[in-house]
Amino acid sequence: IDKAAQTKEKIESNIANQQKQIESVGKLLDVAMKAQEIISENTEGHKRYLTSEKALSGLEERNKTYQELQKEIAAMGELTLQKSEAEFLRDTCYFLKLPYVDFLNGYRYNPDEIIIHQVDDTIKLSIEGFWYRTILWEVPLMALISELYFKLTGQSPIPELEIKDRTLNKAKKLEQMGAAFMDFGTRRRFSAKNQETVIATCKKYAPNMFIGTSNPAFAMKNKCKVLGTQAHEWYMAIAALHGFKSANALAMEKWV
Repeated sequence: IDKAAQTKEKIESNIANQQKQIESVGKLLDVAMKAQEIISENTEGHKRYLTSEKALSGLEERNKTYQELQKEIAAMGELTLQKSEAEFLRDTCYFLKLPYVDFLNGYRYNPDEIIIHQVDDTIKLSIEGFWYRTILWEVPLMALISELYFKLTGQSPIPELEIKDRTLNKAKKLEQMGAAFMDFGTRRRFSAKNQETVIATCKKYAPNMFIGTSNPAFAMKNKCKVLGTQAHEWYMAIAALHGFKSANALAMEKWV
């Protein structure tokens, strides 16, 4: 019995020493392990990640809408993370660990994962594939649909000077009130140009209260912080996979 106890103590001591040695590596792998957790939940094959319907009134040219959206989605397949962008993420986004940035370096959008149906003025989208890949489609797809809607319905953009005037008035008021705010406008924007105008104006006229944007490209260009929130989708997915009663605790355990 004494010999067994000594052996157990020695094993536990070795494990503790090994744990100390790999602690720093474990921290670097933190986000990669989260991504791995997502992958492990989808080992059975392709899953339908998102099915969405959006009614777009005023789109009478059904074929043109379908073709334009297909064209934009196909172009997404050509996107790659540039060296300067990867360096920006490594240097400024402390919450993105190196393995995940390396994953983004090799990531390519696959247009074949998107299935589009249009019936009258309603567009139906399905994204099918592994969760760790298809999760990155949601925001750019919504931005594409929003921009395409304004384009195909012939809506004229607000003049840039007017956008600046409206934005600076709001930014100044928020600055004076001491109310912190940030930009979350990518998915419902009129255009990328309008969004960048708003961000640049906010940064200039609310230097203390404008705390950043969820758009990394504009954050890099305008020298402001990249900020976001923890997606509710994570908890919803865990609840669907493992049940609602333990979803919150299990999601936090897997995340942290």
